[in-house]
Amino acid sequence: ENPGQPPAQILRNELAGVSEGVLSQLPQREALTKAMRRERRRDMPANPVSLEHMGVVPERYQKTLLGEQFVMYDSFNDNNDDDDDDDASDVDSEARVEEEEEVTRVIVFGTVRNIELLCRSPMWFLDGTFKTSPTIFTQLFTVMGLRTRAGRPDNEAIALPFLYALLSHKTE
Repeated sequence: ENPGQPPAQILRNELAGVSEGVLSQLPQREALTKAMRRERRRDMPANPVSLEHMGVVPERYQKTLLGEQFVMYDSFNDNNDDDDDDDASDVDSEARVEEEEEVTRVIVFGTVRNIELLCRSPMWFLDGTFKTSPTIFTQLFTVMGLRTRAGRPDNEAIALPFLYALLSHKTE
């Protein structure tokens, strides 16, 4: 029912009312979880091997499970707007080759609600990390804001990530 639910949670929910006799005949939970993950991956596109091969972010990954727009900006769209110009034939071929070698990409993820919450935050935290970014990107940049935990009498605030950006270069 909920494609965003982790397989372990689905198993917990679905097997809660199943008898011990039936459970004893099922594969181990770890094997069921792996099979569910494998089935989900079957419908996913292959990971791109380079920025040139990435293309546009597929439509089904541009929205949250609630239908909100999640890809807020993609420089791929900016780069392809130039391809429609008829004056491109005037450009020197050497300049084109040089331009093609320098493929850059910035993709910003977030929701309108996340931006609203970030704007209400008294303090922002910015973090650029290189080790956890996807292989074809250089950096994962995260914008976090403080959010008060609900139901806490001491108004304890925690930092939550509100925006993410994948950057192909460190200088962007």
